[in-house]
Amino acid sequence: MTNQLFEGPRLKIERAKRHIEELESRIKSFRDLNPYSLVRETDPDTGDNVYRVRIKEVIPCDFSVIIGDAVHNLRSALDQVVCDLVAANCGRVTRKTGFLITGSRDTFETHFPEKIKGVSKRAERAMRRFKPYESGCDLLYFLNWLDIEDKHKGIIAVGAAHRQVRAVHTVHASQIVPGQPIKIPVKVGPNHIVCPLTDNAEVFRTGPTGFDEDVEVAIEVAVAEAPIGQGQPIVPILAQTAHFIEKGVDILERHAL
Repeated sequence: MTNQLFEGPRLKIERAKRHIEELESRIKSFRDLNPYSLVRETDPDTGDNVYRVRIKEVIPCDFSVIIGDAVHNLRSALDQVVCDLVAANCGRVTRKTGFLITGSRDTFETHFPEKIKGVSKRAERAMRRFKPYESGCDLLYFLNWLDIEDKHKGIIAVGAAHRQVRAVHTVHASQIVPGQPIKIPVKVGPNHIVCPLTDNAEVFRTGPTGFDEDVEVAIEVAVAEAPIGQGQPIVPILAQTAHFIEKGVDILERHAL
């Protein structure tokens, strides 16, 4: 078998990786602008410390385009590998040939045979192990959802989301160590994930503690509206998906015949 059969999918994956690297670099440059700040207020009713995010710079619109380019290359790599599996088995590639990803296992079982017609039995069994449907493989289901969004809506909604809060409580406890305050760093998840973040959105609150608080919130670029993956940092998800598909192509090539 010639390796050229599976060259196309691998080139698509490499192109996707470059888009992901570009996105990561652009996000770093965006963060360097210090686009968000945190303000603290006191809730007059409860006495809670309420932390709100102030947005000074909006996420550039072309982030969505870069995400779409990465997604499309990864999704088309999957379709191409099925076409190559058919060709390797001396089958006939048709317009229906492709890597099926569906919303349910039942739908997958219904349409899977026509999508992979012509591949070897070994390749068919290998593809089934990917479980490319909702509740089977979240990475592939999310990738397919993003690809459809990009094709039909023209732009993937991208927003900011907060994933982690770091609070340092300074306890002035002279009875414990006279004259020396104690600093207690704590990392916690937010009270609730807000995505997309809007200006003045509440991102964290604590009850009256009597401590001095220094709070930092980790804010990530994420997909704003999605059935799964909403609020999750988009770069690690895309990178993980690219790695998963790259390994998948290797597996499918080994099972081509």
